[in-house]
Amino acid sequence: TLVGGGGAIDSSGGFTAGTVAGPFPNTVRASVQSATGPVEAAASVAVRPGPLARVTISPTQATLDIGASQRFTAQVTDQFGNAITDALVSWSMSGGVGTLDNTQVFKAGTKAGAFHGAVRVDVIQGAARASAAADVTVLPFRVTVKSTADRGDARPGDGACDDGNGDCTLRAAIMEANAQVAG
Repeated sequence: TLVGGGGAIDSSGGFTAGTVAGPFPNTVRASVQSATGPVEAAASVAVRPGPLARVTISPTQATLDIGASQRFTAQVTDQFGNAITDALVSWSMSGGVGTLDNTQVFKAGTKAGAFHGAVRVDVIQGAARASAAADVTVLPFRVTVKSTADRGDARPGDGACDDGNGDCTLRAAIMEANAQVAG
């Protein structure tokens, strides 16, 4: 008999794994009547995920300011939605829209625009392959001038209008905007 899930047992005692991966302790039970009385035994079953069926990327679309960051994640599953953890996963980026570090944190560059499929994940498990991509929109540089002082930008090109005192002056905004266009 089957008491804890994990699959099915046919009339000849053959076990067929179900569609849910995971451990099923003491799920298969057998009992027989012997000359000395009943004999019972139990067996545990571990159902592994099936072959790679799909990969999903999250988020599928990110809208960021210049210099802002977004972490991307991937979920690799079999046809029944069971997580696959032993697949080879690789990340890439296209379009020169920013950078992607080894923890899948994307940092928008200085190029504004909409970039279809800018962040991509490719997965291989044996002969099976799957991929997914996310769109990234980098918003144009925007500033709000908050000071009438005549101070320049402390770090032109870093995506922030800051005169070094925490203020965005008109001169700092122009310097930062020029650095963004040149970048």
